[in-house]
Amino acid sequence: MYSVTIIVPFYNQENIAEHTIRSLLKQEYPEENLNFIFIDDGSKDGTTKILKKFVQDSRITLIIFPENRGRSASRNAGIASANSELIGFLDGDMTVEPNWLQLLINK
Repeated sequence: MYSVTIIVPFYNQENIAEHTIRSLLKQEYPEENLNFIFIDDGSKDGTTKILKKFVQDSRITLIIFPENRGRSASRNAGIASANSELIGFLDGDMTVEPNWLQLLINK
């Protein structure tokens, strides 16, 4: 089984961030092989507060930028922090089905 890190940049997405994270945490993939890097890209709303609610999960790494740097800078920071065989990306305003990752890896 591959080790996987999913990188998700967020910017002013307090209305959907929790749904995005919860959908990722429900993935039908071995927990010991799955990590997440969430990047708050200088949000001015309540996104940071929502992301911080999940840092107690040992699979989650949180990166917070004080100012907006753009999606590419966020993804690059995530890549630099990742230590897995595979890296995937998801946007902060998306949700996925529980079998999303397993379907991608099996293709």
